[in-house]
Amino acid sequence: MYSGINPHGSISMWLGELDPFTRVLVLVLMLVMGIQDLRTRRVSNWITIPFFFAGLTANTLRVYDDVWLFQFILFCQAIVFFAGYYGWMGGADMKVFVGLLGLFPLAGMTALSVSGVWGMVVWIWTGRRNATFPAVTVSAFATGLILITAITMKSSFFT
Repeated sequence: MYSGINPHGSISMWLGELDPFTRVLVLVLMLVMGIQDLRTRRVSNWITIPFFFAGLTANTLRVYDDVWLFQFILFCQAIVFFAGYYGWMGGADMKVFVGLLGLFPLAGMTALSVSGVWGMVVWIWTGRRNATFPAVTVSAFATGLILITAITMKSSFFT
């Protein structure tokens, strides 16, 4: 169940309803995937596939006070899925973004935004529209920033 006070602006609604251990576990997994992506430009399926299904399951089972938030996150997951399906982003990137949107909506939206901005910087820097970059590494960085910000703001991280 949703435990925030203000259903239309509470950061706990966007962070998801996972316990602190699970949040730290997801951050550690994001860091492992980010390091793999940075070093080899590949991320192991044994991490990304369970992460993908965990995000879909978390978003589906979570009880939202605001049905529009659920629909918005589901819409974002569908857009990311089709972007990966049609080859507009890597398969690991798609699985990580869909999982992150379901587990931590705020971190997922931040990761998508930061990756988009970083992709534009790479595009401008290299002059190639199809330039590649380790998006999972950028997502891990964005997720770490969001969780550190949540702890710093004393939000509902430990509640």
